[in-house]
Amino acid sequence: MAQAFFGGVHPNDMKAATNEKAIEQLEAPAEVVIPMSMHIGAPCKPIVAVGDKVTIGQKIGEPGGFVSAPIHASVSGTVKAVEPRPFSMGGTMMSVVIENDFQNTVCPDIHPVEDPDSLTPEQLVEIVKNAGIVGMGGATFPTHVKITSGIGKVNTVIINGAECEPYITGDHRTMLERPEEIIGGAKFLAKMFGVDKVVIGVEDNKRNGIDAMNKVIAEQKAPVVVEPLRCRYPQGGEKQLCQAITGREVPPGGLPADIGCAVFNINTTCAIYRALTTGMPVVRKIVTVSQDPGVPHRHPRLQPVGRLRRPEGRYIQADRRRPHDGHGPVHRGHLRGQGHRRHPGLLRERGEDRGESPVHPLRQVRVRLPDAPGAPVHVPVCLQGHGGGAE
Repeated sequence: MAQAFFGGVHPNDMKAATNEKAIEQLEAPAEVVIPMSMHIGAPCKPIVAVGDKVTIGQKIGEPGGFVSAPIHASVSGTVKAVEPRPFSMGGTMMSVVIENDFQNTVCPDIHPVEDPDSLTPEQLVEIVKNAGIVGMGGATFPTHVKITSGIGKVNTVIINGAECEPYITGDHRTMLERPEEIIGGAKFLAKMFGVDKVVIGVEDNKRNGIDAMNKVIAEQKAPVVVEPLRCRYPQGGEKQLCQAITGREVPPGGLPADIGCAVFNINTTCAIYRALTTGMPVVRKIVTVSQDPGVPHRHPRLQPVGRLRRPEGRYIQADRRRPHDGHGPVHRGHLRGQGHRRHPGLLRERGEDRGESPVHPLRQVRVRLPDAPGAPVHVPVCLQGHGGGAE
């Protein structure tokens, strides 16, 4: 087992409600609001107009700079508006509003990539760039920028499967249900960076996920190693993960690249695999919807995101439209405003009679971790998910 980083805490992981629930495809909303900033960096410029017909995977936002990523339609239908809408990070953001026709028509320009194994690293990176792939662990940094800036400098590629946050289990379910995508994406990353192997770091409370990936690695003889990690928060922080796996410490104010590392989320890796095999850009994301099973009645406050909960159940692992990722209930971005599409962060869910402020990252940890009495319930907002337990 890999060595531990310094410090850390041991919160109750609260994962039992969802870690055995298979990923489900949830119903898409009748209207989708897609902000032109779904990533760190320059916002995109809309390239569609009111009345235009769009299809799934069609590019609707052109990158506004080098550190940016194109945005694609997550449903097929008609553009209803192109206007500023309330934004998850505060204020407003230019957004494309699509009225869903529920035909699920895929863009005709999307087709499987012919023999991706024959492509050069530069060609692979270009496909990743055009697919709009960003970090799906919460940071949403454009993936092509991370790869391009790391080529020639990075000697250790790490896939982050720690998933140390309480409640969330989407990465765990991905390991169990889509291990071929994880290993396939890791092999492409090895080729792009020119490294001999890729290391996947997974906390040891996901032994069945580790076994599922090791089985695929053995079958494919892939240059990938799964490294079990001790359960400790914040194991999933990329600096802590680098130290646990390599023994090298990222300097203050530095980045993993400063010690020769590049870190990618499990579902970012899957998105790379899908883009390089099917040609499909990022239009989906896995999200866990969960809460304290000991609290029988709490009602969601902000639900224009879509139907994140089945009427008959409280916990969901849902396959939802559109990508971008939230953190967990301790390290998170708090949502503001309304709208169907959310940027990194969480949809907060709480009892109607409760008015607590949201949990602040690593503050109030002793009294506000999810297993503390009266702690608020948080729902990660990203569009693809899974779930657990029925009322």
